[in-house]
Amino acid sequence: MLVEKKKRDRDQQLAAHEEATRTAAPSKAVEVARTWQEKTERNKLLQQELSGQAPEPAPPSPVAQDTAAADMRRMLIRQLKGTF
Repeated sequence: MLVEKKKRDRDQQLAAHEEATRTAAPSKAVEVARTWQEKTERNKLLQQELSGQAPEPAPPSPVAQDTAAADMRRMLIRQLKGTF
C-alpha cells in the first residue's frame, strides 16, 4: 500500500516536471535568442565607438528638459509648503 502510494506520488511529480520542462523549453530558447541578439547589438555599438564611428547621442529635447524642470519646481513648492 505504501509502495503504491509512493509510486503514484513519484509518477505525479515526474508528470509535473515533464510538463514544466516541455513548456519552459521554447520560452528558454526565445530568451537565449533575445539575449544573444542584445549582446550582438551591444558589441556592434561598442565596436563602432572604439573605432570612432559611433553616432553622437542625440541631445535631450528642450521640451523634456522644461517638463523635468517644471516637475522639480512643483515638488520643491510642495515641500516648502509642508515645512511652514
